[in-house]
Amino acid sequence: MLLSLATLATAAALPFAAIKQDPKPLALDFSVFRDFGPESKFWNFAFFRNLGSDLTKRYESTQLANHNNVNYWLDIYLGAESEKITVSLDTGSSDLWVYGPNISNSEGGTFDTDQSGSKPVNESFKIGYLDGSGASGDYYTDDFSLSKLQPLLKDFQFAVVDEAKFSGPGILGVSSKAVETTPNKYDNLPFALQEAGITPKASYSLFLGSENGDKGTIIFGGIDKNKYEGELKKYSIPDNDDALSLNVVSQSIDGKDYNETTKYLLDSGTSWNLWPEEVYNNTVTALNATKKDDSHVADCNQPTDKFLEFNFGENSIQVSYKDLLVEWNGECLLGAQPGQKTFILGDVFLRKAYVYYDLSNKEISVAQFKDSLTSNIVPA
Repeated sequence: MLLSLATLATAAALPFAAIKQDPKPLALDFSVFRDFGPESKFWNFAFFRNLGSDLTKRYESTQLANHNNVNYWLDIYLGAESEKITVSLDTGSSDLWVYGPNISNSEGGTFDTDQSGSKPVNESFKIGYLDGSGASGDYYTDDFSLSKLQPLLKDFQFAVVDEAKFSGPGILGVSSKAVETTPNKYDNLPFALQEAGITPKASYSLFLGSENGDKGTIIFGGIDKNKYEGELKKYSIPDNDDALSLNVVSQSIDGKDYNETTKYLLDSGTSWNLWPEEVYNNTVTALNATKKDDSHVADCNQPTDKFLEFNFGENSIQVSYKDLLVEWNGECLLGAQPGQKTFILGDVFLRKAYVYYDLSNKEISVAQFKDSLTSNIVPA
């Protein structure tokens, strides 16, 4: 049985502990905004191509999911007065941060800790992004809700920023606690939902929406069995890696195989991908793409029955030639660049995969996405 926002609304009179006793999946829809363009619009390639192979270390100074060409916006409610704030869902970071009242032109709204009586944690917050943007402020605890009628979490920790060089709303990070910006780790949203007894596990599945769709869904503590085909295969996150990453055993396109195991970061915050140079070159050849500035462009009329295939070991995810391209300014760009040490599977790949992130057990499950108007949500 699914715990929906409608259920939360009708349960407004129930004590908080009553909800705790019956953990259920919690589904939440979000709006999808895609701002495609040349990769150089979003990425500093000189920086990216020289990133070290240890994906975890990059969190020490900067966050990867910053490109903001793909945003998943949803509304949350903070504080005693349930102030409505719009935030951007991000699997590449772990903290919730919102704008303070002194930030002008802040998209998504602001939150005043003094008016709400938020409790300071006495710890500073600072985050930086690869495009030079960033935000800083302080941590607080207060009520957090996904519905204005029902406090969902008491004493939930989040950051309120008083300095920001950032476009768009604040960020709701749902990655592992290990990549929180503070050394004093706390229960971010997936773990806080489990700890409160609202969901059965610190986990979530993510459906990014169909091609050109404007809606997606995140399900905390559950999966939608109607949104994938075949089996949802489980894989361990590589040892000593705090990021949400998986090993790809092999990749193939147009009869050309790349058989070296490659660790990929699964980054929902960008449409673009970073692949091994051989995979990238094989794809350019298969699409008959031509170089233009920092990108490769190809004929938009690509087949839907030919694929780039990512083999994870127990199953594979296929992305059609057509789906490897993103349209921008009247042209079709290959949604990838060659990497050297760090490799990324972004929105171009993830729209064709159904992914379940089990943060409690450090496992990620993947299956081929199936476009379905029906749902069958079950606990994971």
